[in-house]
Amino acid sequence: QGYDAYQDSLANWRWMKKGKKSKTEGHAVGDGKTPHETATSVNERVLGLLDEQVVHLSKQPFFMHLVYMEPHTPRYPPQRHLTALKAQAAAMQPPLQRSQDVIEYDAELRFADEAFGELLDNLTKRGLMDNTLLVVVSDHGEGLDANPEYPGSALHGHYLTESLTRVPLILKHSDLPSGHVVGSMASTIDLFPTLADYLGAPLEPDAVDGRSLISEIRQASGEGGTAPPVFSETEMGPFNKVSLRTGTHTLFVNTDAQLFQETGAHENRKIKRKIKAKLRAVPPEELYRRADIEGPSRNRLEQEP
Repeated sequence: QGYDAYQDSLANWRWMKKGKKSKTEGHAVGDGKTPHETATSVNERVLGLLDEQVVHLSKQPFFMHLVYMEPHTPRYPPQRHLTALKAQAAAMQPPLQRSQDVIEYDAELRFADEAFGELLDNLTKRGLMDNTLLVVVSDHGEGLDANPEYPGSALHGHYLTESLTRVPLILKHSDLPSGHVVGSMASTIDLFPTLADYLGAPLEPDAVDGRSLISEIRQASGEGGTAPPVFSETEMGPFNKVSLRTGTHTLFVNTDAQLFQETGAHENRKIKRKIKAKLRAVPPEELYRRADIEGPSRNRLEQEP
C-alpha cells in the first residue's frame, strides 16, 4: 500500500515542535517568501509528475492526491487579489466593512480557485480529463467573524460551528450530472463508500462508516434522501467537543467542560486557574437551530430539551 511517488514541501509548522516561535522552521518553500508551498508551486510539481507519466497514466487507472494549503494560515495572498477585493467592498453601497482576516481569506480563496482552474486546463490539454473522476474536499472551514459570541473562534480547532464543519464536497466526471446539488446532509466519511460505489466496487453496508451518495448524485432533483445525523469532534487544547447535526438542529456536547463540572477532573492534566474558570462557564451541552448563528445567547436546550 502507499504511493508510487510522494513529494513533501518539507515545511515544519510551529505546532510540530514545542517551544518554537516561528511559524515554520528549516528552509523556505514554494516561492521562497511564504513558509508553505503555494497552489502555483503545487501545480508545477503535479504537472511535472504527469508529464513524466502521461503516456503510462492514459492507459491504466491512476490515483493522485494533491493538497493546496490556501486559505490556511499563515496567509500570504497575492496583492492583486487583495486590491481587487478591497476595491469591490469600497464600491458597494453602502461600502462593505470587512475585517482584514476576511479579506485575506477571500483573497487566498481567489488565488486557490485561479490555480485550480489552471490545473484543470492543463489536465484537459494532456487528455486526462475525459475519463478522470475529480474530487474536491476540505478538512475544515474557518471561523473568521461568523460566531462573535465564542472567544477565539476566528480560526479553527476549538469549536464545531457551521463555519468550521460545513465544507465543499464536489465530484466531477463526464458521466455525472453537471451542476447537481445533493439536498441531504453528507459527511466526509461518505467519500470512500461513494467512490467505491461509483468505481464499481460497492462495499457491504457495515464494512465502513459512511454511505454511498451516488444514487442521490444521479437524481434529477436537488432533493436528497433521508440522511443520518452527522457526527463531528475536535480535540484541541482543554476544550474537547463533539457535535451531532440533523437537517434542522445541531447539538454540541462540551465533553471536557462536562467532565470538569461533574467531577473536577480534566483528563489527568494540570490546568491553569483561568482555564478552570472557563471550563466552569462553558455549558455542558448546547442546542441550536441550524438556521441560527451558534452562540450561547441562542442556546435552545431549555426551550427544546
